[in-house]
Amino acid sequence: MNLPKPYYHDERCCKRGHILTSDNIYVSPLGWKSCKKCRGLAQNKFNIANREKCARKAREYRLRNPKRWADIARRNRWKIKMEIINHYGGKCACCGEVEPRFLSLDHINGGGNADRKRRFNGIIRGGVEIYRQVKKEGYQNIFRILCHNCNQAIGSYGKCPHAS
Repeated sequence: MNLPKPYYHDERCCKRGHILTSDNIYVSPLGWKSCKKCRGLAQNKFNIANREKCARKAREYRLRNPKRWADIARRNRWKIKMEIINHYGGKCACCGEVEPRFLSLDHINGGGNADRKRRFNGIIRGGVEIYRQVKKEGYQNIFRILCHNCNQAIGSYGKCPHAS
C-alpha cells in the first residue's frame, strides 16, 4: 500500500502532518513550528527521560518565585473546586446558594471523617485533596454540594433549618 508522505515542507503542517492553525501552533525559540499536541508529547518524553533534572529545575523555580508559585497553586485549587461544584449542580442542594466561596462538598449519608480516613490511609484530609480524589474516582453519587451554613447545621443539629 502506497500512502502519501506528510508535507514536512508545508508551512500549514507540523512534522507529523497535523494542520497548524492560529489556535494550536507552537513556535520554538529557534523558529521551528509544531502543533501544541506534538509539542506536549515531545515535552512529556523529555520530562520522563530527564526526571531528576526537571524536578530540580521545578524546585529551583518554586524557591526563586514563591509568589508566582503560590498564585499558580491557588488557581489550580480553584479550578478543581469549580469542576467539582459544577459537576454536582453548582448550588447548595438545600438553600440554593450559588456563591462558590460559600460552597463545599458534603457526604449525603454522613460519615465524612471515616470516608476521608479510608481514602487517605488513616490521615484525615480535606479541601483540594478530597476534590482531586473525587474526580479521580469518577464523581460518585455519594456527594452533594452544600453551603457552609447548611453543612454545619446538618453536622451539628442533624438537619438544616431550610429543610421543612
